[in-house]
Amino acid sequence: MKTLFPIIIFVLTSCSVKNNETQWVKIEPKKDMPEASIEPPTKQPEKTVETKQPLNIKVTQDICKIAKQEKKIKVMEEPISFSKGGTCIFNDTGRFANQLNDLRNGPPENYKIRAISKQLFEVPLPKNVTICNIDFNFPLQSMSYDDEMFLTLNEYIIIASQNYSVKSNKKYKHNGLKISDDGLIKFKWHGENSLYNLYYNHGVSKKYCLGLSSDSVDYHKKCHIPATQTIGQLKLDIPAKEIMKLGVSKYLGTRTQEEVFLNFGFITTGDNDKDDCQHSPYKFSISIHYVPDNEN
Repeated sequence: MKTLFPIIIFVLTSCSVKNNETQWVKIEPKKDMPEASIEPPTKQPEKTVETKQPLNIKVTQDICKIAKQEKKIKVMEEPISFSKGGTCIFNDTGRFANQLNDLRNGPPENYKIRAISKQLFEVPLPKNVTICNIDFNFPLQSMSYDDEMFLTLNEYIIIASQNYSVKSNKKYKHNGLKISDDGLIKFKWHGENSLYNLYYNHGVSKKYCLGLSSDSVDYHKKCHIPATQTIGQLKLDIPAKEIMKLGVSKYLGTRTQEEVFLNFGFITTGDNDKDDCQHSPYKFSISIHYVPDNEN
């Protein structure tokens, strides 16, 4: 047997007397009082893609032009050297391209870039300098590398035995290395538009030197890379404007505001042979033309 209980609903009201008449007034909550509510899940902020604005090279050019006229440009000579490179360390236990070892190298496969060997050489710079130019002085020496060779400055390619950018060859049109708005190619080993697992073979694309067009008459004089296993001389004559781009703060290597440096990299690649990635010891020198901080 069910027992029914009455439910009584109370409405909070207030009684007031006006002109001897009783008035009942419903009390509404104050507008400035917070009302209890269930908050919706916090919406995560949308990720924004940082877009790099084109560099204002004219400012640097003006500083260097005035400093040159006033003979205030300083020159710093620095030797650069890389020791003999060892062989490729592939992931010999892997079978597929996404199976990497601790060095981020994959299993060997013919005609696919699967491993790199990389050495770095750091050149400290005075604080807040304006870099106007860098001269590269390459001596005649034995040149040996296998398979490909890249020389980088703060991770940006300045010379390469073959061009792997999206504009170099139809094979790399969609997945080759991207070119920045400033015309620079960053060396990228993994991820979208990276060097890893790209097709490799001799003569697929032309050699690359920063800021130099392969269509120019003196291209081979200013951009020369000896064939592997030969005695030859690298030649690299980068236009000053390109050096100024790399000298802008966002492209310089930094650890703190007090520590700024140029970081050169010597990189070799391999596809399937353990003798790949080897290179002979290599050295050269640079002359950095700069304007000191107190002269800017």
